[in-house]
Amino acid sequence: MSKTKNGRDLFHPRFPAIAGAVVIAGALTCWTGHSIHSEALTSLVPGLAAIHPVSAAALAFGGLALALCGLAPGFSVRDQRNVRRITLALAGLIAAAGLVKLCGMVFPVPVKLDAMAAADGWSFILIGGAFLFSQAAHERSLLASQTLALAAGATALFSFMGYIYGAPYFCEPSGPVPMALPSALMLLLLVPGIVSLHPASGIVRGITNDNAGGVMVRRLLPFVILVPAFFGALRLQALSGGLLDQQTGAALVSLAMIVLFSVVVWSVGGSLARIDETQRRVSEALEQEREFLNVLLENVHDGVLACDERGELSVFNRASRELHGLAGKASPPERWAMRYDMYDTEGKAHLAMEYIPLYRAFQGERVLSEEMLIKSQRSGVRRVVCNGQAMFNSRGRKLGAVVVLSDITERRRAEEALRKSEERLRTVIGKAPVVIWATDARGVFTFSDGSALHLLNLSPGQIVGHSIFDVYRGQTQICNAHAEALRGVVVETTVEVDGVVFDSRLTPTFDDAGAVSGIIGVYADVTHRRNAEEALREANEQLEQRVHARTRDLVASNEHLQAEIAQRERAERARQQSEEGFALLVDGVQDYGIVMLDARGCVASWNKGAQRLKGYEAAEIVGRHYSCFSPLEEVASGNGDRELQIAAKEGRMETEGWRTRKDGTRFLANVVITALRDESGKLRGFAEVARDITAWKAAEENLLRAKQQAEHANEAKTEFLSRMSHELRTPLNAILGFAQVLEMDELPAAQATCVEHISRAGSHLLALVNEVLEISRIEAGCKSAPAQAVPVASVVCEAADLVRADAEGRGIEIIVEDSVAETCVAADRLRLKQVLINLFANAVKYNRDGGTVTIFCEPGGAGDQHIHVRDTGLGISQEKLPRLFTPFDRLGAENRGVAGTGLGLAASKRLVQAMGGALTVSSAEGNGSTFTVTLPSANAPAAFPRHPIMLNGLPDLALA
Repeated sequence: MSKTKNGRDLFHPRFPAIAGAVVIAGALTCWTGHSIHSEALTSLVPGLAAIHPVSAAALAFGGLALALCGLAPGFSVRDQRNVRRITLALAGLIAAAGLVKLCGMVFPVPVKLDAMAAADGWSFILIGGAFLFSQAAHERSLLASQTLALAAGATALFSFMGYIYGAPYFCEPSGPVPMALPSALMLLLLVPGIVSLHPASGIVRGITNDNAGGVMVRRLLPFVILVPAFFGALRLQALSGGLLDQQTGAALVSLAMIVLFSVVVWSVGGSLARIDETQRRVSEALEQEREFLNVLLENVHDGVLACDERGELSVFNRASRELHGLAGKASPPERWAMRYDMYDTEGKAHLAMEYIPLYRAFQGERVLSEEMLIKSQRSGVRRVVCNGQAMFNSRGRKLGAVVVLSDITERRRAEEALRKSEERLRTVIGKAPVVIWATDARGVFTFSDGSALHLLNLSPGQIVGHSIFDVYRGQTQICNAHAEALRGVVVETTVEVDGVVFDSRLTPTFDDAGAVSGIIGVYADVTHRRNAEEALREANEQLEQRVHARTRDLVASNEHLQAEIAQRERAERARQQSEEGFALLVDGVQDYGIVMLDARGCVASWNKGAQRLKGYEAAEIVGRHYSCFSPLEEVASGNGDRELQIAAKEGRMETEGWRTRKDGTRFLANVVITALRDESGKLRGFAEVARDITAWKAAEENLLRAKQQAEHANEAKTEFLSRMSHELRTPLNAILGFAQVLEMDELPAAQATCVEHISRAGSHLLALVNEVLEISRIEAGCKSAPAQAVPVASVVCEAADLVRADAEGRGIEIIVEDSVAETCVAADRLRLKQVLINLFANAVKYNRDGGTVTIFCEPGGAGDQHIHVRDTGLGISQEKLPRLFTPFDRLGAENRGVAGTGLGLAASKRLVQAMGGALTVSSAEGNGSTFTVTLPSANAPAAFPRHPIMLNGLPDLALA
């Protein structure tokens, strides 16, 4: 240990796993000793304290947690998370065992571990805390983990030294039960294992550092620990054997320790000086090597990516940044594909995490020639081939992974282009009506193809490998021609093979040295040339006939073209006459002033309407700026130029304002200015159309005053109706009250009938007065109420329950669909209920016996909700629909004996409008009617009921 040169190699990467396995084996051995009652297995030395079973179990848990933590760096990210969860659970069990022991010593608890050492208890609490803090990533937690572990190790070392030196107080410092020797040994093995989990962090960092302090600690620490222990044990043995007395033994031990430590310190000092110089040179060399490596990586054509042992990106060179269009940024592997735009080879989906080359290499897989696509906004779609593997140091510890990305986009494009070119060439050669072959310098065929090969009774490639002089041994002309070509001469001749005549061209090819390397021969079948020449002659004759026919067609087309030109000339003259007529029309307009302005805003033309409106003659105004028509204060503020700028920008500008005439008088004008542009979009000028609206504005003000007076009169009428309704209700209540008193008495039939008529007429009149009062309140603005979120289902239930009796009396079924339960609107709950009661009552009143009334909801546009009430009654004709919401108009229902006032729908419509909604109806005679209440949608309140609501006698309405 004193010769360790690299502090990070102080602990072997597998040391935690090995230490954990040893602790597990020792704990299980002690547990087995308890099972078979073996003192040698539970205490190691007969007569000493035996380990408690709970202590053995806690130590086994600690060894398991240590072994898992030591093996975790070689696991996948998912397995590492599982190891972390298991370690936290085991840490809780270990700490719980110690906590139960200590609590049993202080508090009366059901479970007491009297035979377990108190030192075991708080050591287990410290070990559990150490494992707990070791799972955190930040420095403070790792420092706390190592501090707790060393505290537990100090306790175990205290007991172990007591056993070595025979000091019973050291073995049992906190109670009558001493810590067992197996417990102390396993704790002394467990503590360095926990500390070695993070050798570069916490307290241990001072030992594992490669600086001078770390080297000094690593060299002095073994002497500081072992030398005093050795001399103490030696002095104890000398005293026990009577070889030395107390004073002599103490003096000899002190002198030996002084000499030994002096030599060690002197040696360490010299070593530190040499180490500092060596580290300085090594640091300079490493810095140069690092700089060289960075420059090398930045200038490598291929992209290089690497991650460290935690899976975080550590190398992202320039080529990688150009490929991805992003800089390297620490992110978890599951986000690499999305962040760096990595897709599969089809480019349809992002790569899953387990298919990303760097992640696969990090998991230990060797990645060879794997292709993927990178879709970057900067560099577009690039196809890359990936090669990579995991990186390990000399001791087998994984340092991370590296992947090299080679951009093969252009190469693949070139390969694809070459492949297509070769395919096209082979297709052309294969379909060409010729024979094409090639030979080497000896006349041996190396290629043969062409659709005319069958004329020679050959197939493509059949003669490859054979000599031309062997294949055509009897064809002297062919052999001589090829022999001539092999001497470097281009030969063109006509040959005949098996009755087929070919025109041949033999072209020699040459190597770099200028020597003939082969021949390329092209043979074209010319057997049917005469037939082709005859066909060409016939085609020429046909062509001449077509030329004559085409000439006649051109003459006819020329005559037609002349007629069309004459027609266009007539159309042009008509257009000029139309333009002249339009100019006369514009000039004759008297009510509108039409002024043409050039691009600078100066008057270019002037009609009679403008002359009448503004008082200028055309000769007086042409050439003057448009701003001369505006009052002086607007001219000073630049208003005229601003209007022209707006028209030029927007294409059109309309305004109303004061204009001045030639005599200085003012008039209120409506002015429309339109920008005029040519076909290229260049501004050519403006057209201004002005109209005098002074009288119209005065009439508009008079009309507004008349409207206000009418509104005041309507308010007075509404107030009168309200007061009259209140005055009429008092005597009506008295009439109805006395009629009810009379109905309680036993009257003759004639009198009872009269009393019934009085009661019915009074009730009808009271309803009529209430409706009139309701409408007057709406018109007076008394119905406004703050909107709130109202669940439609609850209001529908309450309103439907009120008309239930009338519906049951006629066998009418009320159906509430599920959509009502999900709807919530912004309205006044009381007013909405009043509207629904009126609609439900009408749906029952005007329905047929045994019919249905259906209530359902659906979303509308612009965030609205529609509440529909549909009946199966007689319906309403299209002619009567416009009068439906007119007060007192019952559309003839009074003739069918149906009671009513004709005010309910009118009041309901105004109530819905007051809530910011609308009430509409759709109906067809004979098919029933559907009334729709449209209100703004709202979010359901927190108190919105989520349980089924039962309507008395109606179907259940489930509010989900």
